[in-house]
Amino acid sequence: MLGERLRTTVDIYRKTIIPTRANRFVYGICNQMDDCKRLCRFDAASGKTSSCASVSKFCSVLQAWRRVFVAGGANPTTNALSEFVEKSGNLVRRAGMIHAKYNHTLVSLPGACFMSIGGRTGPHPVSFCERYSTISDRWTFMPSLFCARESSAAALHQERFVYAIGGHVGGNSIERLDVNLGQAWEMIELAVKSPISFNVNPAAFLVSTEEIMILSGNLSATAGVFSIAERTIRKLSPGVKKDWYGVNAASTVGKEEDPCVMGKDGTVHIYRRVAAKFEEPEFLSDEPIANRMNK
Repeated sequence: MLGERLRTTVDIYRKTIIPTRANRFVYGICNQMDDCKRLCRFDAASGKTSSCASVSKFCSVLQAWRRVFVAGGANPTTNALSEFVEKSGNLVRRAGMIHAKYNHTLVSLPGACFMSIGGRTGPHPVSFCERYSTISDRWTFMPSLFCARESSAAALHQERFVYAIGGHVGGNSIERLDVNLGQAWEMIELAVKSPISFNVNPAAFLVSTEEIMILSGNLSATAGVFSIAERTIRKLSPGVKKDWYGVNAASTVGKEEDPCVMGKDGTVHIYRRVAAKFEEPEFLSDEPIANRMNK
């Protein structure tokens, strides 16, 4: 449809044709604005990062189906779920999670659903998992993780398998859940030791039908590619262009739908699929996000 920049992509898993819009905005939680946490938005068209709303500390954000959800948080620990409505610029409350928690991981699932994985409810990380339906506005229990994880990463493979990756306590380990069967998580034993560390605030996204990109979040500009079939991780060189401490869940941007991740310092990192490398837009500088906001 003219003016809406619609394009068609092939869903390689279900073998159907799905109309999609190229994402213009990428959302993330930034923690370098004053003493509060902010839901921030990067505009790929203008190269401008702006603040959208105040949110709870250590909450999590998910961008999927052209919708944006913010869940959980600390001080106090909450089970709140809100949807950010782009048109009005407001956060609209949805049904709260079963468990109040923070530093958990959100990942999209088939059927307009998403899952909350692990996190923290008190002094220790937890293994609780639950699924939210955007259609029914309800949460349901899911199998608990094999290993408790806080501030981990997650990726969906073949519209069926969820991979939970790294995080506090979980360390440099990976486990998998078959959401169709919904029975139990399976620990993935790597064939060789990982050449990168991803135990602190990592991010992950699919880069091919059989590979998952893992971004280290421990003040290290390193990245690795996890081969699902071979169960190995190879270090990507070069990695990202700037060290970070913590990243948000990945989204996609532009007509090529390249994976894009916003660091919790507000920097934006785009992985160009064709070039097979990360690109940090030239218009983003190293100055603090508080100085760059709304210029």
